[in-house]
Amino acid sequence: RVTWTGSESVQPPPADLAGQEARDLRHSLEQLHRPADGALDKAWPYLGHAARAIRFAARTAIEHQPVGSWAQRALAESSSNDAKLTALLALARCGDKSLQQPLLESLGRLNSADLSEMQLLSALRVAGLCFIRMGEPSEDVARAVAAVLNPLYPARSVRLNRELCRMLVYLNAEGVAGKTLELLAKAPSQEEQIHYAYCLRALKGPWTIEQRTKYFQWFVSSTTLRGGNSFSGFLKNIRQEAIDRLSDAEKVALKDVLEAQPTGGQPLV
Repeated sequence: RVTWTGSESVQPPPADLAGQEARDLRHSLEQLHRPADGALDKAWPYLGHAARAIRFAARTAIEHQPVGSWAQRALAESSSNDAKLTALLALARCGDKSLQQPLLESLGRLNSADLSEMQLLSALRVAGLCFIRMGEPSEDVARAVAAVLNPLYPARSVRLNRELCRMLVYLNAEGVAGKTLELLAKAPSQEEQIHYAYCLRALKGPWTIEQRTKYFQWFVSSTTLRGGNSFSGFLKNIRQEAIDRLSDAEKVALKDVLEAQPTGGQPLV
């Protein structure tokens, strides 16, 4: 048995009360994570709270209430950017296809110049969930969303570039191939390079043959990259998915680069 024989006090230190008020608030919001009368009015003012955990607790409380009772309120929310983004995130998670158009229109009323990096990432998450849960957008909607996001890409932030790349490729945005190939060529880490190459595999177009050549040439040089036992296999899978999306004419035009083999490293095929 271990015993203490020193002269210092063994009394427990005084409780740290810093943040206790915020914890109590979060706990009170968590009590509303069920259908409850008055939950909307209690939770709604905290959708824009500075603490992310409190915003999360407030949003979850709202999501437990019938969507019809708060959908229009979410679309009209304008007290702060955080409050609006949190409300629209709840709607993207809980709403149906009929709410997709008004949700995107409400999201589009945000001024990107007024948003922080984290808020821009939140906006991209809302849009992504909107498409995942409410269905693939029409060509007109995809074109409209891409027109808003395209001027933001590329951004100075790596995190923003990663998410913008995902979204713009999904939307088949004009010019995304050229922008992403530039980022791919300048990416300082193999993780970034692989992310851009992975996203571009799904881009339908428009591509030029020159852009396609640059893209597939990256796989020739990428064989010098290193990873675990499955690393080269994953790269081959990405390349093959991109090849599977080529037309017969493109395969003929790209014959040389598709058959090219690296001078070192693992074979491509």
